[in-house]
Amino acid sequence: MKLENLHIDANHLPVLETFYSLQGEGLHTGLASFFIRLGGCDLSCWFCDSKETWNPDINNLTTPFELLEKAMIYDTKHIVLTGGEPILYPLDQLINLFHAYDYYIHLETAATAQWINNIDWICVSPKNHSYINDEWLKKANELKVIISDLEDLVFAEECSKSVSDECYLFLQPEWSKSKKILPEIIKYIFNNSKWRLSIQTHKYLNLR
Repeated sequence: MKLENLHIDANHLPVLETFYSLQGEGLHTGLASFFIRLGGCDLSCWFCDSKETWNPDINNLTTPFELLEKAMIYDTKHIVLTGGEPILYPLDQLINLFHAYDYYIHLETAATAQWINNIDWICVSPKNHSYINDEWLKKANELKVIISDLEDLVFAEECSKSVSDECYLFLQPEWSKSKKILPEIIKYIFNNSKWRLSIQTHKYLNLR
């Protein structure tokens, strides 16, 4: 089923999986978090490690309250909305419900769709040099660019021009090419110290 044929309302979201793990990337690395992975994506990145999200047919339509019940099992208030692409769907009801129970909402997005209010932490991770909704960049708390070759560093710099001075900047090696590209990223950061290194620590630790 194509995304445009998937009828979703605010009461039901296409959830591929939920799980409890450590945040493996970016500023919150090492923080115990409850992950909600939504299905469906408007990009098809060659390096995607969650290609199963591309087909929304295989996801379970789940209510925000059902997700809250699952989150309450675990000893964390940190919720990571990931995908796929979470901002393809109406998230207001989910966000408001979780906020009512003092949860902190961390969004991972490629920022290709509409702006959504009341998110506590916005991690913009643009992909494939694709279109980015500039409003997400302007309000991003964290910019995390996946680097597979030197051209991606140019793209990262272009993206960084639109973020605020308070936004944290990360370069993250694409996993399958990390051995080759990581030395180049480190060299680049030494010469451009506004950037930080993000690595997928959960993969090194064999975590989700």
